[in-house]
Amino acid sequence: MKKLTILLLVIVCQSQLLSGQDMFPARQLTFNPAQEGFATWSPDSRFIVYQHTDLNDTTGNNGLWMVSADGTGPRQIFRGLAEHAKWSPDGSMIVSTSTRSGNFDIWIMDIDANKIRKELEAINKK
Repeated sequence: MKKLTILLLVIVCQSQLLSGQDMFPARQLTFNPAQEGFATWSPDSRFIVYQHTDLNDTTGNNGLWMVSADGTGPRQIFRGLAEHAKWSPDGSMIVSTSTRSGNFDIWIMDIDANKIRKELEAINKK
């Protein structure tokens, strides 16, 4: 009986624990009706890069956007459908995949110099 009581006590305590997302305040940083997500923090935690995707986009907003951690100053850093953005360890560059050239290629963005280059061309071209 004592073991059963301890087991029940452990189960009740475990069910009351908060998950990681419940322990920190969350707030919305973007307000566009398009799909905006797949965010990634800069190594110094000052910026967030996220993907903006709207398959009906006619204004050129598709691509990667960067915003300050407090949600101010959003700016587009890559035009065209792009995915899987990752920061370099020093935070100076972002690598991403995109079909911007018509193929699924890997692109590198130099954040400080505001330059973009195609790093690796798709192996299976159309």
